[in-house]
Amino acid sequence: SVKYMHLGDQKMVTATRPVFVAIAARIFLKESFGIMDSIAMVLVMVGVVFVVKPPVIFGIETGEQYDSRALYSAIAVFITTILSSTTTVIVRKLRKEHVVSLTAVNMIMFAVESFAYILLLDVELYNPTWMEKLRLVGLSMFQFSGCLLIILALKLEKANPVTLMNHSGSIVAAFLFQIFYYQVLPDVYSIVGTVLVTLAIFVLAGKSVLTSKKKGESG
Repeated sequence: SVKYMHLGDQKMVTATRPVFVAIAARIFLKESFGIMDSIAMVLVMVGVVFVVKPPVIFGIETGEQYDSRALYSAIAVFITTILSSTTTVIVRKLRKEHVVSLTAVNMIMFAVESFAYILLLDVELYNPTWMEKLRLVGLSMFQFSGCLLIILALKLEKANPVTLMNHSGSIVAAFLFQIFYYQVLPDVYSIVGTVLVTLAIFVLAGKSVLTSKKKGESG
C-alpha cells in the first residue's frame, strides 16, 4: 500500500483501527461500546470511501487518481487494519506478562510472517547500498521503540485510548511527510476523508474522557 498509495492516504486508512479496536475490546475485554462508538464507525467508513475514491461511486475521472493496484492495496490494508486490531486487545489482555516477552514474541512473529510473505509471493530481493542499510537499521530501531512504547502503554491504559493517541498523531505526521518531503498535496476528497476520520477519533476520545469523569464522580 505504501508503494502504490500516497503516504497520507495510506496512513489515513490504517487510522481507522481505533474503531475496530473498540469493537474487539467490547467483545473480548467487555469494554463499553455505545452510541458514540457507532457514530465514529460511520464517520470512519465514509472517510475511507472519500480517500480511496472508488470509481463506481465517484466516477471514472475522479477514480483515475488511483489505478487498480492502488485500489486493491487500499482494500488489502483496510482488511489488515481490521485484523490487526485484535493485536492490541491481545496485548492488553496479557498486560501482566513482562514487556520484554511481549515485545520479543511480537518481533519474532513479524519476522516469520515477513519471510513467509517473501517466499510465497516471490518478492524480488536485491543487495541494498550502505546508505540504504543504515536507513533500514534506523527504521528497525524506530519500529522496535514504537512497539515497546505501545506495549508499555497498554500495560497501564485501556486498549481504546492507547490506539486513539497512536493513530491521531500518525495521521498528522504522515500528511506532513507527504506534503513537505514527497511534495504531494492531498486533493479535496482526501482532505474530507481525513477530517471525517479525525472527527471519529475525537468522538472516541471524548467518550473516553466522559467515561473517566463518570468513574471519578462515582468513586
